[in-house]
Amino acid sequence: MERLTFDEFRERFGHGTERRQELTERLAEWVTVARSAAGLQLIWVFGSFVTEKPGPNDLDFMAVVRRGYRIESVPGELQRYFDPEFCNSVLDLDLAIFVEGYTDVYVPDLVALLGTDAAGHVIAVEVEP
Repeated sequence: MERLTFDEFRERFGHGTERRQELTERLAEWVTVARSAAGLQLIWVFGSFVTEKPGPNDLDFMAVVRRGYRIESVPGELQRYFDPEFCNSVLDLDLAIFVEGYTDVYVPDLVALLGTDAAGHVIAVEVEP
């Protein structure tokens, strides 16, 4: 699986169409909030967004936050960013959050499973926020 910085990710996947730019900006907003509020460590983006599809429906990703993260510790107005329903229905970001320490085998395997196309190729990118 390829590993990119967020800037490299934005340069490679976040342009070409208005929809791609819009989803990339929404993810950038989410990353900014998650860095400060939950100690974001890493994200994996998979699905149609990391293909050449010009108009992906949404942006599928999994995020790893610092050990000890608790939603109660996130300021009230920012908690919605950690609600998968809000992210999916309002931001078109399909989100799953994992806490640091559970990433060595499980999350990369899950990303590989969910990010595999019909031909058996893993279509996913690891992104350093």
